[in-house]
Amino acid sequence: MAIALHVSQRLGKEAHQAVDNHLKNINKMLARANVTQRDEVVHDTRTGMKRMRAFLRLLRPGIGKSAYRLADEQSKALAGDLSDSRDARVLLDTLELLLQEIYDHECCKRLRGPVFEHYHTACLVDTGFEPLEQVRTRLRRMQKNARHWHLKAYDQKALRAAVAAEYDAGRQHWLQIQQYPEAEQLHKWRKQVKRFYYQFSLLFPKQLHKQRARLKMLGEYLGQLHDLIILQDYLDKHQRAFWTDDLVRLKHVSSGREQALLKQVWRIAPKAYRHPSGRYSRKLIHRWRDLDQANS
Repeated sequence: MAIALHVSQRLGKEAHQAVDNHLKNINKMLARANVTQRDEVVHDTRTGMKRMRAFLRLLRPGIGKSAYRLADEQSKALAGDLSDSRDARVLLDTLELLLQEIYDHECCKRLRGPVFEHYHTACLVDTGFEPLEQVRTRLRRMQKNARHWHLKAYDQKALRAAVAAEYDAGRQHWLQIQQYPEAEQLHKWRKQVKRFYYQFSLLFPKQLHKQRARLKMLGEYLGQLHDLIILQDYLDKHQRAFWTDDLVRLKHVSSGREQALLKQVWRIAPKAYRHPSGRYSRKLIHRWRDLDQANS
């Protein structure tokens, strides 16, 4: 569920409409959700709100600090309403991926047991449609607040400056992280990469496939690295629930997976962040304007 921003003489009005349409689409999806679709709807809603928060970063110069802060907090809280079962599911999926490289049925069974129980408990807490209704209430409140944003002065110059700032934040973090690739820094960079991917897709939903693909893959590899770290944190906190030898075997597989992912990250990042931010943002906005007008 993507947002698209089109070229307009009244860019602020176009942005306003894009936000309203996006929130309405999420609300409609939640209204149609049934039991069998719940996990998918939760995932799509959380992704939709991440796209929303990325768009808000571009609109911040137009809507002002206080309105931006409120909208960002609302978006974050909305996604947080659906986080428990989703986070537990990612934990289980990450473990299952690693278990494919452990050819010992009993070992896999022992490792899987406590993690599956954790997921089952999270689902019991987060089950049913009450959390989804809570999200719909938050969405309606957010839509109401968004109608009061003052975006009349928002123009292509403001958009270009925001794009430059977002791209530069990711580029500078990449340059720094090459020296200190620590877990916390990788996590921050992952969020910046994903955010810029959503922003790039907002401007070019169907064009510039190579750069969009680079940003998407980079974000996915960093996301998988983050999932490994989250799983390891969980295992460290609950190690009494596991056999020590099983954890050692799993750690070995996890370390190999981590190195393979880092190799892919270092391969893609130089291509995704090779341009200086000022020149790159000007080029992007010009390309966006030309392509959008050609397709209109």
